[in-house]
Amino acid sequence: MMKKILPLLLAAALLLSLAACGKKAAYLYIITIRMGAEVELSAGDDGTVAQITAKNKEAASLCPDTNFSGMKMADALSVLIKAAVDAGLLTDGQTIALSLLDTGKGSPDIESILKEIGDAISKVLTDANVSVNLDVSSSQETGGDSLKLPTQMEIPLYPQDDPAKNDPDPV
Repeated sequence: MMKKILPLLLAAALLLSLAACGKKAAYLYIITIRMGAEVELSAGDDGTVAQITAKNKEAASLCPDTNFSGMKMADALSVLIKAAVDAGLLTDGQTIALSLLDTGKGSPDIESILKEIGDAISKVLTDANVSVNLDVSSSQETGGDSLKLPTQMEIPLYPQDDPAKNDPDPV
C-alpha cells in the first residue's frame, strides 16, 4: 500500500513545484512591498498589474474594493502607499522595503521601472507630508533561484515642502 502511495506523492510534489515555477515565469517581473502591510504585485507582458496578492492581514485591509488589474505598477503602488498612510500603517521614520524580481520572461528596463516607482512613491509621501526610508533591491530569476544584483540601496524620502526635514544635518 505504501509503495503505491509514495510515487503518487512524489508526482504530486513535482507537479506542484513545476506549477509554482511556471507561475513566476508567467509574469514579466514581480514587486513585493513591505510597509507593515506586505503586498506582491505581478506584472503582465505590458508591465501593468496582472495579479496582486496580500501577504498579511494588514495588506488585505488596505484597498479591498480596488481593481488593480491593468493599472500601471507605479500607480498601483501609489494607491497602496496612500492607503497605508491613511490607515496609520506608514508614518514618519519608517522604512518601505521594495524588492523587484525579474523573472527572465522578457527584458524589462529595471532601472526605468525603479525610477518611475521611486518618483511615484516620493510624490505620494510628499503630498502626505510623511518622511520614510525606501530600501530597494532587485534580483533575477535563474532557473528557480534568485540572483541578487548589486542594486540594493536605501534612499531617504522627505517631503519637499519642508526644508527642515530635507536637511539631514540642520545647523
